[in-house]
Amino acid sequence: MTKLLVPLLVCSATVASAEPPPPQRLLLGTDPLGLINESYALTGSYALSDHVAVRGEVQLQRDDFDTSETWHYRASVPLYLDRVFHGPFLEPGLVAMHASTTAWTADAYGNPMAVPVRVQTFGPSMMVGWQWTFHDHFSIAAAFGASKVWSSSSTPGVLGFGAGPEWYTRVGYVF
Repeated sequence: MTKLLVPLLVCSATVASAEPPPPQRLLLGTDPLGLINESYALTGSYALSDHVAVRGEVQLQRDDFDTSETWHYRASVPLYLDRVFHGPFLEPGLVAMHASTTAWTADAYGNPMAVPVRVQTFGPSMMVGWQWTFHDHFSIAAAFGASKVWSSSSTPGVLGFGAGPEWYTRVGYVF
């Protein structure tokens, strides 16, 4: 009788304490094509509810040919139609960009001269995208949209840039 009672108690104890796993709330991701085109991105998202998350991103773009370096910073609130981290989403946010490069011009005698150029912009953005999160917690996201420059500062004589069409692809893991 005791041989039958011990396995029964062990099984009932494990069944009684079995709870659903806690909801996955944190997503960390990166640009899967970053090593190819020298654009390195790190993004983090935190789910606030079943359909709303907050997202922060830092991206570095480099071009060794003209020694340019561009930093993009994004803070946004993805609004998911299906469930958080899955399905179609609308992503309003704010974008800041800091770029530095070297421009070449001619001096009064026609000799080439390097001029350091710096540009900083800030403004709103709106993205529309789709995200797939699989059962093993891996995630793929793609979005496109546009941004607008609200404020800009740059080296005198240089036009600001950084607004216009945008897109991204990200792969990540939900914790």
